[in-house]
Amino acid sequence: MAADFCHAENEEGVRLDDPSEAAVRTLLSGLDNTENTFVILQTGEDEPSWYASVALEDEGGYEVVLRDPSCREHVVATETSAEKIARDLILWIARRDFRGRTVHHSVPRPDVVGLARLAGLDPATAEPLLPWDLAQDVAGIRFPADYRAFVDLFGPGELRGELGVVTPRPLPGRPIGVGALSRKVNELINDTGAAFKQMREDSPDLCPYPVYPEPGGLLCWASNYYGDHCFWLTEGDDPDR
Repeated sequence: MAADFCHAENEEGVRLDDPSEAAVRTLLSGLDNTENTFVILQTGEDEPSWYASVALEDEGGYEVVLRDPSCREHVVATETSAEKIARDLILWIARRDFRGRTVHHSVPRPDVVGLARLAGLDPATAEPLLPWDLAQDVAGIRFPADYRAFVDLFGPGELRGELGVVTPRPLPGRPIGVGALSRKVNELINDTGAAFKQMREDSPDLCPYPVYPEPGGLLCWASNYYGDHCFWLTEGDDPDR
């Protein structure tokens, strides 16, 4: 099956289409200083528009190269942790442009596709659950593409009964629509946001970041029953960063 987004390949010719973080980590752990010294990740197109490579260094560790001419990005760095490299690569890949991606539809990122397949879902059949293209106008914020894709695929609910992902919901007797987006953002501002804003005022060391709707402030996207919260840092113009 051809890669939907990208593929990873090592020097020995082992190829993985749309690799998960765990798959990339496995490829990296198999590198050696003889005949398998590097891994390349690139788009599944005939003429790749971007690529990343990880190569073993003679003195130990890895050299990581990230190249995306579309945004004039060319980074060369050294790293010692294969786990960190795999995680950072998946996040970097998730921000790349892929053929067929449009602003009108949430195209699932590789990690969302992998999660859907584990759940027995076909990500190609997912339709937008919400009018995401209107979010800026009605809610004052654009949502990250991986979040949009997750919501479109899985809808409201919890992960294994442990992590509750914040999802706009319809009012009783009404279809879900643009109003759900603004209601959910306002709830987060007035509920979780207000609590963390008070925490920041009382104990700045416990909450060093501003809280949305302050510029670049924290906005909650998930929580669990133990009181842990997950946040976006809403700085900059690109929600995928």
